[in-house]
Amino acid sequence: MKYELVSPTVVIKGKKFKKENSRFLNDSQLPAKDLEASYAAGFIKPEGTKAKTADEVKAQYLQERKEVKPICDFPNDMPFKDVLLENKILTYEQLNAVGDLTTLKGIGKASAETLTQWLKK
Repeated sequence: MKYELVSPTVVIKGKKFKKENSRFLNDSQLPAKDLEASYAAGFIKPEGTKAKTADEVKAQYLQERKEVKPICDFPNDMPFKDVLLENKILTYEQLNAVGDLTTLKGIGKASAETLTQWLKK
């Protein structure tokens, strides 16, 4: 997906993007989660979007999220949620089926212990 810059200059994760150089960004320039966060903040918008200001873009983002079902069962404050999603673990049932959490890419011994303790709460 292509995203248009809302402002003439946008800084995302320390990288500066200028509309004069290219008014579009895509996932080859930034990870999808950074693009998503930048869209939520109103810095960029999906190509062809009619919203013009950052506030209009933020409102559009929120409206879209109300219409979309969550992609997983996990709450936002769950530790290592992003790592679980990257491993295509979307439900508690899938998580329980893993057994040894350290077999997941990005989860080491300490992370597994933290996640295990959080799940016991």
